[in-house]
Amino acid sequence: MRYFFSAIILLFSGLLLAQPANDNCADAEFLCPNVTVSGTNVDATVQMCAGCEDLFTGCDIHQNTVWYKFRTNSTGGIVTVDLANIVYVVEPGRTEDLYLFVYSFTTECIPSTYGVVFDCSIPNFASIGGANAFSLNTDPLNPDTEYYIVISGAIGALPGEATYDITVSGPAVERPNPTIEITANDTTICKGDLVTLQASKTDCVVDSTFIWTINGSIVATTTVDTFQTNAINDGEFVGVYSVCDTICQLAVPIDSIQFDVLELTLDAGVDETILAGESVILSGSTNSTNFTVDWVPGSTLSNSTILGPVATPSTTTTYFMTINDTVNGCSDSDSVTITVDPVLKIPDTFTPNGDGINDTWEIIKIEEYPNCEIFIYNRWGSVVYKTIGYPQSKWWNGTSKNGKELSPGAYFYYIDLKDPEHPEPYRGTINLVR
Repeated sequence: MRYFFSAIILLFSGLLLAQPANDNCADAEFLCPNVTVSGTNVDATVQMCAGCEDLFTGCDIHQNTVWYKFRTNSTGGIVTVDLANIVYVVEPGRTEDLYLFVYSFTTECIPSTYGVVFDCSIPNFASIGGANAFSLNTDPLNPDTEYYIVISGAIGALPGEATYDITVSGPAVERPNPTIEITANDTTICKGDLVTLQASKTDCVVDSTFIWTINGSIVATTTVDTFQTNAINDGEFVGVYSVCDTICQLAVPIDSIQFDVLELTLDAGVDETILAGESVILSGSTNSTNFTVDWVPGSTLSNSTILGPVATPSTTTTYFMTINDTVNGCSDSDSVTITVDPVLKIPDTFTPNGDGINDTWEIIKIEEYPNCEIFIYNRWGSVVYKTIGYPQSKWWNGTSKNGKELSPGAYFYYIDLKDPEHPEPYRGTINLVR
C-alpha cells in the first residue's frame, strides 16, 4: 500500500511539472511584436467553477487552456495572430483541432470583467480545423490596452492538444523606435556653473528612469526628466538614456551634448604677517586678459580695483578678490589673509639654499626679547634646533643641532618670549624649501 501511494504522489507531481508555464491567466506569457514564441497546450488544465479564470461568458467549449497577452500601441488598430508549425497530439479519441479566443479585461483575470474580442459566439471565435498553420485578424483594437489570447483544445472525447509557434503583428502592436533628446540652458559655460539639462523622449512604451552620464560614466539616475550638475569639464559629453520597455527590449534611446567650459583662474596671493603700522602689497593674479577686479574690504587698500593694491590693515584682515572676465562673463573669487601682529613678524617659509636670499629664518623684533626660548621640531616631534635668545648670529639656517642639513619640508616652532606682558607662546609651522 505504501508503494501504491508513493506511485500516486510521483504521478501527480509529474503531471504538475508537465503543465505549461502559462496554464493560467495570472501566468500569461507576454508576446512581443513580431517575435515568434514556441508554445503548447499539452497537459494544460481548465478551471470550471463560478468565477474561475477559464469560465468564459457563454462558453463551454474550453479545454486544456493556455494564456498569452499583448499590449497595443498608442494608436491601436488591427492585430494579426499567427499560429505556425502546429503539430497535434495524435491518439484514439483525441480531437486534432484547437480554438483561439481573444479577450480584454477590465480587471486582470476576473471573468466578470472580460471583454469579447473573439469568443465562442459564432463566428467570433476561431476553430483552427486541424490545419497546420492559422492566421487571425482582429477587429480594430483600442490603443494602450492589454489583451489576452487563449488557446484551447477543441471538444472531443479527448480535447485537442498540440505544439505550435505563435506570433502577434500588425499596426496595433508595431512600435516605432523610441527617441530621446537632451537639451541644456547653454553649452558654453564657465567652470563651476550649475547647468540644468532636460530630456524629452518619444515612443517609450513604459515610464522609466532617466540615466545620466558624463563621458559615458553614470553620474545620476532620476525619475524626472531634468538633471543639474556643476561638475562638467571642458570638452566633456553629458548624455542621457532610458529603458523604454523592459519586456520587449526595444532599442534604448540615447543622446548627448558636448560642453565648452571656460575656466577662469585667479589667485589672491599668499597669506602674510606684518607688524602693526606696516604695509604689504597684495599679489593678485588671473589668466584673464580682459577683466575687472574688486577687493573687499577696500577701506584699507590703496586701490581696490587693481591686482596689486597696497594693504595697510590695523588688525588682521581677510581680503576677498573677485575677478569678472568682461569677454566671456565668467567670474570667481579668492581670498588672502594679512595677519597683523603687534609683537613679532614670523615668516612661514625660508630657503636656505646658499643663494644669499632668505637663507635664514629671520623673526622681526625678536631681538627685543633677549631671554626668549625657541624650539624647532620635525614631524616626529624631535627637537632639531633650540636656542635661548635669537640674535642674528643664531638665526636658524635649516641645519640640525649637529650642523647637518635638514630635509625640505614642514617643521614646527614654539616661541616663548619669557615676557610677563606676553605670556602666551607662539606656535606654528615653518616650511623649509631648498
